[in-house]
Amino acid sequence: MLIILVLTFNDEVEFNNLIVMPIPPALNIDEFADYKEVIVGLYMIDDDFRALCDDYSMSKMQIEKISAKSFEDKQRKIEYQQLSLELEKEILDYVNKLT
Repeated sequence: MLIILVLTFNDEVEFNNLIVMPIPPALNIDEFADYKEVIVGLYMIDDDFRALCDDYSMSKMQIEKISAKSFEDKQRKIEYQQLSLELEKEILDYVNKLT
């Protein structure tokens, strides 16, 4: 028997004593809105896609953490912003290949 759980970005579900966590909040952006269901499904079943999304989420968190006080921090923030944009494009390319 195949059971498919469809989760929204903020749902948390308990299934057979397992807690299924939602995808990272960083993926809840306008750029991904048209692919929400596909992203949720891929995140749950595709290890490569999940790793890509987790890397994207981590880069977004790093951007928020970095202080803009020193030049080094500004450079690091710029690097993470570029990385986030590249990962965002990869996520969209990945999803578009499958839809």
